[in-house]
Amino acid sequence: MHKMQDKKASKPQLNQPIKKDGAWLWMWIAHYNDGTSLPQYDPYTLKTHLFDEVNQNKLIKFGLYPFPTTLARRLREEKGINVRSNIFLPKYEVNIDKNKRVIGALTTNYIKNTLYIYCPKCNQWYVNSNFNITNIGDNVKTYKCKTCGTQSHWMCKKCGKTFNHLKETNDWKCPDCNTRVAGNRLTFYEDSTQEKWRVYKLGYQHTIKGINHKTIMNIQENGDVEITYE
Repeated sequence: MHKMQDKKASKPQLNQPIKKDGAWLWMWIAHYNDGTSLPQYDPYTLKTHLFDEVNQNKLIKFGLYPFPTTLARRLREEKGINVRSNIFLPKYEVNIDKNKRVIGALTTNYIKNTLYIYCPKCNQWYVNSNFNITNIGDNVKTYKCKTCGTQSHWMCKKCGKTFNHLKETNDWKCPDCNTRVAGNRLTFYEDSTQEKWRVYKLGYQHTIKGINHKTIMNIQENGDVEITYE
């Protein structure tokens, strides 16, 4: 219940681990026919290179590679870029010949917000689907926990009469003694978590008999790959 809460009560901390924080897991590197390469992040200067800087005429291989541990640490500490090193992730490479052309190393970003509600009787946070929630207007909600059956209510400060809904009162006042009602001490709280993750896309165009064919690798953060063709 939001409208009237016990001011002395402190909100319990939601210790729900965030499994996906949106950290970058792979960086691209372009390999050229003269033995040089162009990395997305320079390991010495930390300069960021754009895909448009890749010289397609010299390109012989293009790939996505897990961040090296030292580079990931420096990018976080010195540039504030949210990257993470995971040496167990695979690398993904495309060999380029005169009939192939890299068309991009992109990502699709996802965000998931999860609402949690704290039950004071269970002394535990649950996802909001564990509650019957009623919005009774004026930004006021009532909650009923499906686990223990406890629900929020209002109580007359003078006579102690309880009300499950404000509609049982006379505009926030007790119909018996005309005293303003207050929320019960069993206060329900809301909090939320946000998860962020990416699907990496490594694509190339292959020209066969004058017809362009596109191949896209859709790479999940756990390393799973789905290949699509256009």
